[in-house]
Amino acid sequence: MNKVLVAYASKSLQVQGIAQAVARALRSRCLLINMSDKAFDRDVGKLEDYRAVVLGTPVKFGRAHSDFVKFVKRNKKELAAKKLIIYACGGASPEKCEDRIKKKLPMPINKASVLYFHFEEGEKEDPDALNNLCREAERIY
Repeated sequence: MNKVLVAYASKSLQVQGIAQAVARALRSRCLLINMSDKAFDRDVGKLEDYRAVVLGTPVKFGRAHSDFVKFVKRNKKELAAKKLIIYACGGASPEKCEDRIKKKLPMPINKASVLYFHFEEGEKEDPDALNNLCREAERIY
């Protein structure tokens, strides 16, 4: 239980780039993987093997990526017991985006202590927000 799972659900370079920045901050202490990869479940293994989880998703038209939603629903018990950071990229305001993500989370998770980060879609990441996300990922490790 000495690694952090950094998983993102998107082919978007923005969502992927943020995940890569978090992985660089954590160095070898994480597994970076796209939830859309066919080998995702095999490569990730058991969530109990991870100290914490960082999840990334785009939010389009009020919806999180389907692979993100499936992963969260399938692993709700395990995620509820983990330190969890979720970041989203979307055109909605940060408050609306966070609210939309919370509505997608199964009950045990949305009551847990979860940190949310929001990035505007298509814009260059705010370096302060990205640094804060990386710092929090290092802190939960």
